[in-house]
This record gives sequence, structure tokens and C-alpha cells, in this order.
Amino acid sequence: MNVTCGNAVLHNRFSTFELLEALIKGKPGDPQTRLVIVYRPPPSRRNQFTVNQFFADFSEMLSTIDTYPGEPLIVGDFNFHVDDSSDGHARQFMDIVESFNYKQHVSGPTHVCGHTLDLVLTQAECSVVSGISLCSTFPSDHEAALFNLMCGKYADNFRSLSFRKIRSVDFNAFRHDLDEITSAIAADSEMPLQMCVGRFNAELCSLLNTHAPLRERIMRPRKREPWYSDDLLEARRERRRLERRLRRSRLTVDREIFVAQRNTVNCLIQTLKQNYLAMKVADEASNPKELFQTINGMLHRSAQHLPAHDDAKELADKFADFFTEKFRGIRSAIPSVEVTRDESDCLSEMASFGTFTTDEITSIIAKASVKTCALDPLPLSLLSASIDIITPVITNIVNKSAATGEFPHSLKSALIRPLLKKSGLDVDSLQNYRPVSNLPFLGKIIVRAVVSRFFSYLQDHSLLEGMQSAPQHGNRDASDKIGYFKCP
Repeated sequence: MNVTCGNAVLHNRFSTFELLEALIKGKPGDPQTRLVIVYRPPPSRRNQFTVNQFFADFSEMLSTIDTYPGEPLIVGDFNFHVDDSSDGHARQFMDIVESFNYKQHVSGPTHVCGHTLDLVLTQAECSVVSGISLCSTFPSDHEAALFNLMCGKYADNFRSLSFRKIRSVDFNAFRHDLDEITSAIAADSEMPLQMCVGRFNAELCSLLNTHAPLRERIMRPRKREPWYSDDLLEARRERRRLERRLRRSRLTVDREIFVAQRNTVNCLIQTLKQNYLAMKVADEASNPKELFQTINGMLHRSAQHLPAHDDAKELADKFADFFTEKFRGIRSAIPSVEVTRDESDCLSEMASFGTFTTDEITSIIAKASVKTCALDPLPLSLLSASIDIITPVITNIVNKSAATGEFPHSLKSALIRPLLKKSGLDVDSLQNYRPVSNLPFLGKIIVRAVVSRFFSYLQDHSLLEGMQSAPQHGNRDASDKIGYFKCP
């Protein structure tokens, strides 16, 4: 259960009674309870309160509290003898309670004089309160009203984190085991492509689990600000020590010392923030993407770019269904056209992609961006450190794919990330998202190798359009569309 006092909506609005307000939260999705603790001092010459003034204020509170989140739960000492049917003020108070569809749960005397002054009020149809009993063990002239509050268990901010200690891997032992695996795969030259890729991924996954097993840790995420320094830590500790001394002594001199230290800490925080942000903006002046991310963080702009949801799997299924229907609609809208070509004037023919060498694949891997997909069997940091060992196997897989004209089925899977098309669009509308695919690294190497060989053939035979202004080799559009080419 989580009790939040920062969501008060009734504080300091009424003069004839005191109140303390809190919002009680359970786990996400469970009903919330708005607890209001009331004390009504009896009217006197000193406070000059009247009962009618209290009735007006209390009626306003009941009409206001229903408009805010949380089931109302009103408890406290109202100083009315609600058990006495001959008390006119008590009857009038209960009439107000019933007129707003509230129910009083306490039965029996709560005061040493034998009257019921302490009440528990909820809406008539609400069942959050049960098992009310009175307890007189406390040193007071009032008895305590004990009850059960129906509230779901609060989901604390703890979460399970999965990680691997990549930096703790013994690279010499890792390279030795990787060499044995790649040698065994390369020795079986007759292995079919699909089986070769499957074994390659399975062996690397097993190797990674051996040297860097997946670990889980239950922890509460605590992000330390990058501008936080050891000087600030010591200053905050000193402030806390002075605060404790002030609470014990209550002396004016201790208060002055504490206030001075508190101001020192605040000035230090402001200075550290300013220096850090100024340096960060200066360093990112040449990188607009990171600069805008920093500015958005400084302005506390929301980074929520997904529709509101309770279940991540359900949201993923909605996106999958939406994108599938969208692609299906696009395909059905494209008319099927038969294309016939006269190949009699074509003087060149590309019968095969040829054989790729280890140096070619090494060059392609070196030019590839260092991005890891969750579907990859190894993180690229380990792959890059062992590129001389693993490249021959990758070259063998690329040659088999190019020779057979097949693309491994396991490499056709991708992780789809929905991105908002433009900031400011409605995040709850699926039409405002575009799918971005995160593909396995091995599949991208095969595609780049084939595209590279294909463009080399087009250039060697002067088959590219000389007046083409669109991007050619090295651009993703060219890789997808293969560009324009002609036959002499």
C-alpha cells in the first residue's frame, strides 16, 4: 500500500474544522481510496464557530470530494452525539450525511461519557471498510475505531533486471572455445544453409551462456544524477547532521547554522547543474539529435511515445495486428502487372554472385554500424574482439546463401519498434506510428555482401543509368530497390 499526501485537494479550504487528506493507492488498476481525517472543535467564544457554518463547510466538502479520484473515506472526531436521537444538531448532521448518499459505520460509544463522537463515513454502496471494532487500550478519553480497509497490495518500484557481465569475460578462454566451435562448423562443408545458420546461432548462444550467463537482480532503480559530486554528498551529510542537532536542541544558534548549511547545499546543487548542462550543450553542438534530447530533458518534456496500456503483450499484439492489416491493404491495392522483356539485345549476363573472400566479408563487417539486435547470438562487442576467428564461418554462410539463392529463415525475423511519426501527434492512435525493424547482424551482412557484388557487376558492365540523380551504392534505398540499370 502506498499513501500519498501530495494529492490533497481540500487542504485549507474550510475554517470550521481541521482535516488531513491522503490518497491511498494499491497496485496499478486497483481502486484508490481518498482518506480524509476530520476534527471539528466545538463552537466557543474563542473560535466563534457556529454549527450552521460547519454544516455549510461540510456539505461543500462532500460535494467537492466526489469530483476527485479515489473512493472517499472520511474519519474523525465530529463532536456530535449521533447516538442520541433527541440531539437536534446530531440529527441534522446525519441528514446531511445521508443526503449525499454516505453511510456511518461506527456503532457504540466512542467517548468515556458514553456517546458516539468518532465516525467512519463512506459512500453507501462502497465496501472498502469492514470489521469495525472499538478499542479502549489507548491512554485517551476516546476509544479507537479499528477497521479493515480493502486495498490491493501496492506494486513497489522494484523490478527484475536481466544482465550479463560482458566486461568480466575471460577473452582468451572465450576465443579458444569460439575457435573450436567455428572449426567444427567449417569442417562440415556439406551442411545445408538452414542447418548451418541454426547450428551457428545455437553454438554461439551456448558459448555466451557459458562465459557470461544471464543473471537476474531484483532492485529499485536509483539513477544518480551525472552532475552529482562527492563534495555535494559531504555537504548534504553535514546538512543532515546539523538538522538532527537542531531538532534536539531547538536553539536559535543551531537554527542559524543549519539554515546557512542548507543555503550552501542549494547553491552548490544549482552551480553543479549549470556547469554540467553548459558543458553538455557545448559538447553536443555538432550532434543535433543528442542536443535536442538534452534540451527536452532540461525542459522536462514527456518522453512517452506509446499508447496508454496495462499489459505490454496486449499492446504488442495490437500493433502487430494493425501493421499486418496495413501491409495487407497496401498489397491488395497494388495492381498485378505482367512485365515482359526483350532479352535479345542484352549482351551481358550475371549467372552467379561468385565466391566471397574472407577479406571482403571482413571489410563489410568493419564498415557496419555497431548495433546489436536482441536476436543476435553474440553482442557485437564480443564479435568484434573475435572477428578473425568468426569471419571464416560467416563467409561460408554468405557463399552458401549466394550460391543457392536462399536466405536463412531464422534471419527473416526482426524486432519491430513502433515510432511516432511526428512529435505532437496523438500517442493513443496507432495510425500515427511507423514500424522500424531491428534485424539480426548476420542477415544484414549477407544482404550487404550480395548488394556489393551486384553493384560491382553493374558498374563493370556500364549498366547503371548515367543520368541517375537518385542515391546508388551505399544507400539503403539503393540496397532495397537495387537502382536502375539498362542493357546495351
